[in-house]
Amino acid sequence: MRRVFALLLFCFVLSAGPVRAETLSYYGVLSDALSQSYDIRLARADVNLTQNEIRNSLTDYLPTLRGQANMEYMRDLTSGQTPVAVVGTTTIPNATRFQNAIYLSANYTVIDFGVRGHQLGAARHRRSAAIAAVHQSRRDLKIQVIDTYAEALLNYRALKAKERVLDIERELYDMRKRLYDAGRVSRVEVAEEALALARTFDEIHEAKQGLIAALRALSTYTHKEYLPDNIDVQLFPEERATEPVTFVVENMPEYRLYQSQIEAKKRELQAVRRQRLPQFSIYTNFYMYGFDQNDWVRALGNFKGRTIAFGIGAALPIFDGFKNRVECERKQLEISRLEIERDKTLWKLQDKHARLSTSAKLLNKQLELKDGVLSQVTQKVVMVRRLTDTQIAQRTDYLTQQSRLIEDELERDRTRVQELASCKKLHVLSEG
Repeated sequence: MRRVFALLLFCFVLSAGPVRAETLSYYGVLSDALSQSYDIRLARADVNLTQNEIRNSLTDYLPTLRGQANMEYMRDLTSGQTPVAVVGTTTIPNATRFQNAIYLSANYTVIDFGVRGHQLGAARHRRSAAIAAVHQSRRDLKIQVIDTYAEALLNYRALKAKERVLDIERELYDMRKRLYDAGRVSRVEVAEEALALARTFDEIHEAKQGLIAALRALSTYTHKEYLPDNIDVQLFPEERATEPVTFVVENMPEYRLYQSQIEAKKRELQAVRRQRLPQFSIYTNFYMYGFDQNDWVRALGNFKGRTIAFGIGAALPIFDGFKNRVECERKQLEISRLEIERDKTLWKLQDKHARLSTSAKLLNKQLELKDGVLSQVTQKVVMVRRLTDTQIAQRTDYLTQQSRLIEDELERDRTRVQELASCKKLHVLSEG
């Protein structure tokens, strides 16, 4: 019985233990964000739409077939005084009758001087532009996730560092009170220590609020909820380039997107220009007809092939009110506008890349300086600790130095996170 009770107590202790913190990593967040992004889904839907447009353009190369059937009762109101007439596929007789007709036609455009080819080429370039838009959406999302994740990481590191400082400040406050009670320090020093403790509480609250806001921002990308009290935000992976990251314009999705759009507009312009040229086509028509003046069934029995025709047709627009000319001017203006937008966008990207590159170099240099300062502070803390004995005053000096060391470590961590985020964005921007 005692063994059973001990086993149940052990299980209860295990179940009541602390809940394991959720580990948050950059690649995990990025993977969730890419899979949940509505912008990427919409961009992929545009790719499917442009693929459908290509198939639609290919159908213009196929012949067209058309059929029509008529079953009519014609009553003559002129007592046979009018001649027989044919209007389209309908025969207007000079006598009352039942009549049935079937009309079949086939048409195929043989020569259009490249109108269909340029329309198909424009559709294919629009598909290339849609694919480039997908890459652009993925690239932009990666940069947004890097910024938001860096913000969460900075607040998380600040929160953990301030919690360590809080333990030191509490111990320092207790020691100041003991020294004050012993008459060795003034009440002002105790008040200053209490103020430092209050400031640390405020900094912890501020860091936690920043962490909550950053995690909420990450949730908008990943569609997951994160608990700030039960999370472990991991550092960015160490991925620094062994050589400078160069900016290649042709690798940018914006470049490919605008180039494809410009080429599509040029193809559309050529197609519009060629619409002024004649189009040649071949056609064939087949007619079946049957009639009877008194009975519909006998009219069906009289139903048989009557005429088959083959021909070559040519169509030439002579005057369209200058619509074609205006449309050509519009296409040329659209091309000019796209070229300006392309140059503007690529200039912004190049400027952003240059600023990121400069920032990464400065942060790397700053990180080296902070490593040097941190090394000196660490050595000083070690020396102070060796000199510390059982006296309270020397213990307070050691704790003060330890608190400063934590603050220096935090500043170094901030620089490190900013440098890693800049390098990460630099790689993402250069890869396109």
